[in-house]
Amino acid sequence: MKSITFVTSFYIVTNEKHKKDFDQIQCFLNRLFSTNCYFHIYVDPEFNVMPFSSFANVYFDNGIAFPKFGSIELVKQMNYRFPRNRDAELENQSNILYQHNKYWFLEHAVSENRWNSTHYSWIESDVFYNLENREELYQLFNFYNAISISNDFLVIPSNLTSKPDLNPDKRCSKYVSTFVLGDKGRVLNWTKLMQTGLQMYIRHNRILPFSTNLLSWVEKNNIEEWNVQTYQGNNVNFFHIPFHLFCPLLIKGKKQKEKFYEIPGFYASNTNFLQISDKEGYMNIRYINYYLGKKQTFFDKAKMINTTKNIAYKVTFDEEDQPVYQVFKIMKENIHLPRFENNRISLGVEDIRLFPWKGKIMYIGTTLEYSHFGKSRMIMGTWDFENGALNDAELLHPPDLNSPCEKNWIPMIENDELWFIYKWWPFEVGQLEQIEGRNQLVIKKTHSLPPNRWMERFRGSTCFHEEERGLIGVVHFREYVQQRVVYFHCLVVLDKTSWIPIYVSHPFCFFKYEIEYCIGFKENIQDYSFWVSRNDRNPVYVIKNKEDFSWYNV
Repeated sequence: MKSITFVTSFYIVTNEKHKKDFDQIQCFLNRLFSTNCYFHIYVDPEFNVMPFSSFANVYFDNGIAFPKFGSIELVKQMNYRFPRNRDAELENQSNILYQHNKYWFLEHAVSENRWNSTHYSWIESDVFYNLENREELYQLFNFYNAISISNDFLVIPSNLTSKPDLNPDKRCSKYVSTFVLGDKGRVLNWTKLMQTGLQMYIRHNRILPFSTNLLSWVEKNNIEEWNVQTYQGNNVNFFHIPFHLFCPLLIKGKKQKEKFYEIPGFYASNTNFLQISDKEGYMNIRYINYYLGKKQTFFDKAKMINTTKNIAYKVTFDEEDQPVYQVFKIMKENIHLPRFENNRISLGVEDIRLFPWKGKIMYIGTTLEYSHFGKSRMIMGTWDFENGALNDAELLHPPDLNSPCEKNWIPMIENDELWFIYKWWPFEVGQLEQIEGRNQLVIKKTHSLPPNRWMERFRGSTCFHEEERGLIGVVHFREYVQQRVVYFHCLVVLDKTSWIPIYVSHPFCFFKYEIEYCIGFKENIQDYSFWVSRNDRNPVYVIKNKEDFSWYNV
């Protein structure tokens, strides 16, 4: 069972051009239907739908005559005029009422529930005619086909910066009327609310409303029943549904934070892990002196400087694969580079990743303190556990020397040569070269990936390790949810030779929809292990079975 049934309609309302337009988008519809998503489509009997007869996931309902159904039947005995600010040709009575008819079509589809779906979505048919980024929509339907939504919600895109203007002769631009998605219970309640709202609007204003005006009017006059969430969207990116609505939380309940060495005034934070055998490894833990509050503001009560210390651990694992933290060292920064501590808001090497290269353990991290540009840059050197030191530091320069901030370069080794994954979309890999006396990353491999709204924002996170399918690691991307930053994560499998992504897991969060950072990862026989910090502190160790992750073919 798939979670979502998508509902839309194609009718000849006032213009035979609609039939011609429908014929012209058949190739695109064929491609969308091939994703195996469920579609319940209300269609004019004059439209030829035989080319789609092979799709068992698509139901064409041609038994409803639009002029005798829904909105027209509701208002045919009512007195009203048209809004003054309208296009008289395009926004005539039939076209406006056809836009309102979505509430009857959607109600009918949910009531039938042909595929026993838990959620329903309405998409305005104009979208399929006019959409510019069709490839992105196709990729998104591939994603929707594979996910399972457990959350109950009703969501509509809106212009979050627009204040609703309820003047019936003007267009209200708060809501986008082309799209809605929700669980079937909320969708049914909402369609009934909108049907009643249309009747009440006309009685109150004596005007036939624009579709967007009706949404804002019903919201204002039915605050308790409205129960609708919104996100920033328009007629182009309406399908960019917030990830927190359908991304699962991997861990249910609380998890005890790891017991690490305590440093007064500092908090254990991001935790990186380097495996050296089945039961042994090294760990670098970042300690920070700032506290990320409820409003996600950074502050240090003593001074406005964020300071990082790095603690090294030798780690073994018991029979239940739980880590045992043994010998630890407070790492000295044996870094012979100019320091700029007097005019920097961040001191120390941040977010260290460990990797083996030419018989040594190397580190790569981010620094502001050692960057004479005054912008965050990558720094690399040897990680000397025995002597507790970060040695042989080199400042690394990005391809664009004017880049405002550098983080999350992922080291890759091929034939003892060091490479870095620099970007994920487009996929870019480079090597360091000496250019005018500086170590600068030069991009040498580029690969264009299909449009994908989350891969376009991938960053970091962990180094990659070999498994049966390829090289596996963790990445993350960010999104604002109710004005708070949320980190979402994906597992990515790279081809072993080209390093091009071949599989991506569906996005997930660990405990909550908040700042969760994961740069420590271990691949086991039956499961994956993660070290996760929450709001930049309280790192925990979690294990999840490999079967808990669903995958998407890139």
